[in-house]
Amino acid sequence: MARSATCCQPILLIINLLFLVPYNLQAATKSAAWSVLTYIQADNDLAPYADYNISDMETAMATSTQSTPLNMLVQWDQPQNNKTWRYRITQTGRIEDESVSTEMGTAPVQEIIDAMKWVNRKYPAQHYALILWNHGSGVEDYQLKFPQLSKIMCTRLGRPWLTPPGLFNEYETRGILYDDSQDTCLTNQGLSTAFASIKQTLGKNLDLLGMDACLMAMVEIAYQIKEYVDILVASEETEPGTGWSYSGFLAPVIESPSIFTPSLFAQNMVNAYGQLYHSEDPDYSLSALYMNKINNLKKNIDQVVTQIASCKSLASADIKDKVLKARRAAQTFAVDSYVDLRSFYTELTKQCNKSAPKSAKILDRIAKQKTTTNARYKKSLKDLTTLLTIGLKYINQVVFANTIGSGVPDAYGISIYYPNTRYSAAAIHPSYLKTKFAKESKWLPFIREYRSPR
Repeated sequence: MARSATCCQPILLIINLLFLVPYNLQAATKSAAWSVLTYIQADNDLAPYADYNISDMETAMATSTQSTPLNMLVQWDQPQNNKTWRYRITQTGRIEDESVSTEMGTAPVQEIIDAMKWVNRKYPAQHYALILWNHGSGVEDYQLKFPQLSKIMCTRLGRPWLTPPGLFNEYETRGILYDDSQDTCLTNQGLSTAFASIKQTLGKNLDLLGMDACLMAMVEIAYQIKEYVDILVASEETEPGTGWSYSGFLAPVIESPSIFTPSLFAQNMVNAYGQLYHSEDPDYSLSALYMNKINNLKKNIDQVVTQIASCKSLASADIKDKVLKARRAAQTFAVDSYVDLRSFYTELTKQCNKSAPKSAKILDRIAKQKTTTNARYKKSLKDLTTLLTIGLKYINQVVFANTIGSGVPDAYGISIYYPNTRYSAAAIHPSYLKTKFAKESKWLPFIREYRSPR
């Protein structure tokens, strides 16, 4: 006798309930184009702006006209609170989701890893973006004993965005994810460790890392994460306390998430930031960088340094004069040790193309040199300008989106660490020696040598 279909219906219903429904729910979750996590370390004086930015995310989600395959998530550390809050931001507001009973900041590396494990497990998507929300101080760690701290105060709405963090237990650290209660921050080594693990969790590079923090769009920061992240969005300059325009960049993505590639998403972030501050703040900047282009730029920097050494062997005083003039003319930021790389390359090119000075002293010195030496030096300078021109092309390949205010006209999207003088306040910070870039490039010996004596 043939098996009755009617008899099988209860069994099929049970199978559907046990297997098909969870599978379909999981499949629906997996259909998300993007999962975006904003990692808010607000256990510091930025706390009032955390809720402001989350409300901005809620505004964007509330305006959606459709059920969108975009997961907007938040992990939030609040002052004087022994809990780590996790939320999913929906069209109806924030919904608490698997908050953690322990406080963020005690182990920054593992906490970032765990947060992304939560995202990957519960909100898998085609693309992932992680935004680190906090103070930022680039590759240097700013402690109260450094006089430079007085120069990096940026007040918006009566409150500072970048203020001196407290003294930390580890002297040689650098600046993002400052936690005032725990006296911790994320070090260069921690940055690499965290994103190496996140890459393992996701099974691929993180599509987009945003740093809603000051001064983080640096060669050294990019080089630190180049193996684990595809795109970095960050600022060369300090940021206002209100931070990024979340509703500005989220709204278009919410409506059509599937068309937003990581590059387009990053461009959207940059554009929204420029639209928010163009009439309010002359010193704003935000850029989007391709990490897979950083190696070419690093190799070019090494070649430029090597060629400068070749020039030095032929005319030591002149090439040093050119380099130092270029350094002084280049675009700097709230921290004077941070120099826009393209601006420095451009100014050095100008110096190399200048005619020899006409003073009697210089003419007398040149007259005593052999003609062949002069010719070799000119050729060496020409080779240097060629490398600088190539480097400018590489910078343009790395920086694919950039917005700036009138106060930083020569900020082209990526800066590099270059303390200008030898006095103690501008000495090379010990934390810099621990960066991958300092260890693997020729830049460190170069900046040790080519600084002004005073």
